[in-house]
Amino acid sequence: MDQTRSTKMIIWNARGIRHRKTELFDFLLRHDIDICLLSMLSSEVSIANNSFYCYRNDRENTRGGGVAIIVKMTVRHNLIPIVNTVLIENIGIKLETSEGPVLIFSCYFPGGAAGRDGIKKNIFTADILKLTCTNSNFILGGDFNSRHR
Repeated sequence: MDQTRSTKMIIWNARGIRHRKTELFDFLLRHDIDICLLSMLSSEVSIANNSFYCYRNDRENTRGGGVAIIVKMTVRHNLIPIVNTVLIENIGIKLETSEGPVLIFSCYFPGGAAGRDGIKKNIFTADILKLTCTNSNFILGGDFNSRHR
């Protein structure tokens, strides 16, 4: 990837992607997207494509959830180990840039897990700290099920 060009990144909710994979990859190619962060990716859905690397962290024992990162083949990057979090599903890459490395995480927080319970909110906060306590720049993207008035 040309290091002088900006990296183009999107976040895509993968719910219903089973019948829309062609639409997703057409969009990525048409808009010259380098990185796509997916959330709500069912483990039964394949997202393989010849123009992109596809990394995923599937939810194993229950329906829903799951995250993935789709990276254009020309982008210099490395897959990083999955961060051991309690509530937030994640997968990450280290993007090599002319300004130094940037960690990019695709995340999914199942909203029902937080409730109004202060303990779960503390766990959510601890998960965010685990993802962001690095010596590198970082980007977290995905579905955090944020609630606001």
